[in-house]
Amino acid sequence: MSAPLVSILVPTYNRRAFIGPCLESALAQTYQDFEVVICDNVSDDGTWELCQEFASRDSRIKLFRNQANIGPVANWVRCQKEARGVLGKYLFSDDLLFPACLEKMVPFLSRSDVAFAFSVIEIGTTPEAAVPNWIWRKRTQRVSSSKFIRDMVRHWNLPGSPCAALFRMTDLRENLMGVLPTGEDLSSHGGGPDLLLFLLAARKYPYVAFIREPMVFFRLHPGSITVDGMGGRVMEGYRRASLWYSQKYLSLSETEEIIAHIWMMELKKSRKWVSPKAALAVFKLSINPMRALRAVPGEMIRYTPTLVRKTLRRVERLIMRR
Repeated sequence: MSAPLVSILVPTYNRRAFIGPCLESALAQTYQDFEVVICDNVSDDGTWELCQEFASRDSRIKLFRNQANIGPVANWVRCQKEARGVLGKYLFSDDLLFPACLEKMVPFLSRSDVAFAFSVIEIGTTPEAAVPNWIWRKRTQRVSSSKFIRDMVRHWNLPGSPCAALFRMTDLRENLMGVLPTGEDLSSHGGGPDLLLFLLAARKYPYVAFIREPMVFFRLHPGSITVDGMGGRVMEGYRRASLWYSQKYLSLSETEEIIAHIWMMELKKSRKWVSPKAALAVFKLSINPMRALRAVPGEMIRYTPTLVRKTLRRVERLIMRR
């Protein structure tokens, strides 16, 4: 049997309530040259048994189960290892693909100058209650990778998730890392590895492709990263991935901008709204950015949220004395 062009990659763990509609949406694609690779992370809620039922009815489904729970990012990698396609499309097992998703995305990847294609997504508790998100451009088009990288390092969440995009499988295998080269392990939640997947793939090609219509539905429910993953370890993962990428690939001024963004988010959390320019001003008042940003890789991790808050208090005291 010849290999399909596209592999739809479905890592799953305890998604019995959602994986049925998820798989149905994958199998209902109008584009036909694909396989569905499911890797179960030792679910104990009936997810595995339901996947077996689907696999028994449709030969396009390739089903695998880990011997032990290996964590989310390692399970993403397992999906890649089992895939036969030239192109890879992640689909998390609580989300849905719209029928024309592959039909719209695949043609862009026929061009050798396009890193990946991604679309607007819809987010909600149900498809009927969903609203569009991440409307990056006014129309469907190719956009320079430099513009994409600029916006990605500023905002982190564009385009939201690997599930919003279609990649070349070689790029997925090369660029998805759960552990940074500095040794920091981000594999327990995916916050950071997904950001780097986009950034590292984009910098290899002149363009990325944006589709200005929703092609994926992200389901909001208790326990999903979309709902409660934006705090704690996940956000720290994005901080650390951004700083590592900026020190390795970006200019000093671009790295300063990333740090200003991190500071602004900390100020927001403390209910002190400031603009990015004000955040950068506070940053420059409190430390020597030239020295810090030219330090050895990993040095910027010193600027943790705790240090940010301490520095803000110090700056406030200085201002009060004037």
